Amino acid sequence: MNVREPRYIVICGPTASGKSSLAMELAERLAGSLICCDSIQFYKGFTIGAAGPSFEDMARVPHGLFYFLGIDDEFDAASFRTRALSEMNDVWARGR
Repeated sequence: MNVREPRYIVICGPTASGKSSLAMELAERLAGSLICCDSIQFYKGFTIGAAGPSFEDMARVPHGLFYFLGIDDEFDAASFRTRALSEMNDVWARGR
């Protein structure tokens, strides 16, 4: 049996280097999804200062782990790891 292994593309770089536009373009071309790794973009209400995706972008391409925390919610690296792995598995299960 030939089982396909999950493959992920990681885009990283300095602020304002074009990561988001590249990610959107790749996600659209490859029928992919985006998963946030920017700790500021986890929080609801930080949509302007954090240069996160617009709601239009989020409607075009599935986005995970964006804007899901309240300002007073506790969240640490272990919690991120758990949520990120879960999100990655969900994306793969959906065939994206």
